[in-house]
Amino acid sequence: MDETESLFGADAMEFSKALTGEDDLAAIIRSHLYIEHELNVFLEGRIPEQVFETIHIEYFDKIKLAVSLGFPSKYKAALKAVGTIRNKFAHNLRTQLTSTMLDELYQVFDPVTKEGIQWGFKRINPHFPGRSKPKSHKEMPLRDRLSLYVVHIWAGLKAANAEDRLSTNESKVP
Repeated sequence: MDETESLFGADAMEFSKALTGEDDLAAIIRSHLYIEHELNVFLEGRIPEQVFETIHIEYFDKIKLAVSLGFPSKYKAALKAVGTIRNKFAHNLRTQLTSTMLDELYQVFDPVTKEGIQWGFKRINPHFPGRSKPKSHKEMPLRDRLSLYVVHIWAGLKAANAEDRLSTNESKVP
């Protein structure tokens, strides 16, 4: 088992299946659900369970609250961008995934995430079918590009939550 598998486990396989099935709408909504789940995990670790279960916090407010409670702020703009894309799909039956949406999402990534995306693209590019392989992630089919981007967001959130749990557990050791 490599480091990625031990960190993300079955969640990564489940998320991958959610991204590759159905249509753009389903991929966007499911991506958003997985990402929001990681936000909730972070918030549940800081807000008493009985309080968290009784309040309703909108997604964009969860982002602000999480950052104010110590969640890495480098994810803030990407989380907002994913929420904006999700809202476009949720409120308009005819919304289509566009290159512009994905360009705007990519623009808000921090430099480390952009490097990760470049690395991920280089790693998966040889596996694209056919003779004409994309020369950059921006030339990938839109759904594949969406998957590459949201997997990086989700993995970053998952890792931040894992680091948070480790530091919490280490502070409890006598």
